[in-house]
Amino acid sequence: MSKKLFILLIVLMSLSLIGIIFVQSFFINNSIENEKKNFTLSVTRALSLTSNSIAESEYRDYLQKLRPYLNNENKASSSIIKELFIATEDDINDKKIVHFNTVFEELYKVPSMFDEIDADSFSVSKLFSARVTDTYNNVKIDGNRRIDS
Repeated sequence: MSKKLFILLIVLMSLSLIGIIFVQSFFINNSIENEKKNFTLSVTRALSLTSNSIAESEYRDYLQKLRPYLNNENKASSSIIKELFIATEDDINDKKIVHFNTVFEELYKVPSMFDEIDADSFSVSKLFSARVTDTYNNVKIDGNRRIDS
């Protein structure tokens, strides 16, 4: 073997080794970044599920403590009735449409469940809603308008 061929062979082997090292380092860096993203995603998912389960359990505990005060047997400390009345006329079909929306709100005073000095009680409201839509026929008698159901 000649000396020039031997040097050329060593240079080509060195270039191929450098190429293999660069390709492996690229794959290693890529896999490290993918593992970091997977770890971040897993931690975020675990924290989200944990916080949701804690929120649900606290909500259940809160409702369980308030349930005795919201029974039908307890009397409301005050109540409010709000009514909405909308009447529209349909000239094409000669009808009158009346919409009723009633909201009944009962307010309960609940004593404090914690040993706080400033908080004596707090209010909890219970809402009931009723909606009614009625349609009436408009009948004209002698030029005067009368409503029949």
